[in-house]
Amino acid sequence: AIRIYPDLRGIRRFEILRQHHTLAMMGLHRRRILGSGREFEQLRDYLPDDDFRDINWKSSAHHQRLITNVFQVERRQDVLLCLDAGRMMANPMGKRTMLDCAIDAAIMLGHVVIRQNDHVGSVVFRDTVNAFIRPSGSTSAMQHVIDALTDCKAEPV
Repeated sequence: AIRIYPDLRGIRRFEILRQHHTLAMMGLHRRRILGSGREFEQLRDYLPDDDFRDINWKSSAHHQRLITNVFQVERRQDVLLCLDAGRMMANPMGKRTMLDCAIDAAIMLGHVVIRQNDHVGSVVFRDTVNAFIRPSGSTSAMQHVIDALTDCKAEPV
């Protein structure tokens, strides 16, 4: 059998927009939450209520004043892309089926999830679960999702 992959040009367009910093104009913003997570965010002047363990001694010596490390709260999320592959998804939508459009959207969303350092997985269902990929942040996670979505076909329940 020949595997036909979905249209991945949307991912390329997304990457071009990201590289040119135009995603903010489209409404996509990265939200940072400062806190006690262990993902380094920035340096700033020490405040009396800061934890002394966060003092950056090397930077403090260089600047001749106390400097503290600020960390970003780690908010890694598991995102599960759920795709209905029931008979209604075989209906045409332009030159393609509704399922084809849903697969393209799911793959684009999965790509964005991976770029945000979150975990992505997928579930394809009709009347029962037909394919399940456990959320993962590994380098091959998105390829497993693409393979599972590519293999799905709209069928009667």
